[in-house]
Amino acid sequence: MKISTCTECACRRLPTSEAMRLLAAAGFAFVDYERPCSDYRAFGGLYAASETEFRAFFEQERDAMERAGIKACQAHAPFPTWTEDREEQEYMLRAIQRAVFAASVVGSPYLVIHPAMPAGWTPDPDPERTRKVNYEYFSRFLEAAHKHEVKLALENMPGRGVPCDTAEALSDYIDMMRDSYFCACMDTGHANMSGIACGEMAERLGHRLQVLHIHDNGGTADQHLAPYLGTVDWDAFLRALKHIDYPGALSFEATNSERVPAGLLPAAERYLYEIGLYFMQKFKKMV
Repeated sequence: MKISTCTECACRRLPTSEAMRLLAAAGFAFVDYERPCSDYRAFGGLYAASETEFRAFFEQERDAMERAGIKACQAHAPFPTWTEDREEQEYMLRAIQRAVFAASVVGSPYLVIHPAMPAGWTPDPDPERTRKVNYEYFSRFLEAAHKHEVKLALENMPGRGVPCDTAEALSDYIDMMRDSYFCACMDTGHANMSGIACGEMAERLGHRLQVLHIHDNGGTADQHLAPYLGTVDWDAFLRALKHIDYPGALSFEATNSERVPAGLLPAAERYLYEIGLYFMQKFKKMV
């Protein structure tokens, strides 16, 4: 099983080539590539670039990863998928389609996407309408997914009553699409914030679960802590992954390197990798 980490913290502080060398030195050979998400700006920046410029940017990113011995095992699309501004909404939908292409350029087999949330973070007053909106959007994204051979991994959201908040709600959206290019990304921190046991959620997602965002919190805020610094039951979670024969990477989305001094960046990233090794040891011993 691969051990992976998100690129956002390192790439926010360092040029991509240096960030990839840092992550490689920490032990990582795989990453959750987040530039398609973190570099999004409505009507400007990367997604306003021409097709030639857009491709060239991600080819350079891919080359920087390859020189460091790093591969992208998953990537993240821009979000939020919904905005009240109709012009900006259409721009975002096109950006997500372009992000599918970006994922293919850097060699990522998965692109994580968020559901459209018309009611925001409050309980959805019209779940059936929201379901139809998401079906329309996902259908557009899947055209690009098949063209570029990148699977879409739909992420669970934190809170109760919002789209994709539970394993059942996330499974319903995935099964609605009836497409092998559509699967689940489970965010452990989001599940914990929703009061859902991570092991239980993984079990219920079953074969749909192919991508992970691994991080911890105290159950009330999206803190993106390293495992064991919050309240997630990691043994139960790992047992569930073992039971469902989870096929993807153990990919961290912890931001413990975000604020540390530059001299501690290597140690902060290595700490996450050591947790990954510890997870692997426990995973292998589980029956």
